[in-house]
Amino acid sequence: MIELTYQNDAFARTFEPYVVFEEHATKNMNLAGRQRYNPNKPADPLEWKTFTVGLIENLKVFSRTFSPDPVFSSFDRKIYGFHVLCAVDR
Repeated sequence: MIELTYQNDAFARTFEPYVVFEEHATKNMNLAGRQRYNPNKPADPLEWKTFTVGLIENLKVFSRTFSPDPVFSSFDRKIYGFHVLCAVDR
């Protein structure tokens, strides 16, 4: 589990990082995973989010872990292409 502050956010989000990949069209390095908590929108349920790594202002790694969704696959070429740097299923 990690906590990250994204550009222009006042509060940090709790996040389960699943995959780091380069987006083909923009060449941006992205971090995708499941957002556990967003204090900017506390009523929002768990949701899949993708963040541009260069816009993450602060990052804190927790010792607590998470169990990845068994349905997740970083081998989905339509989403991640061949540009996956690391993922929980590899």
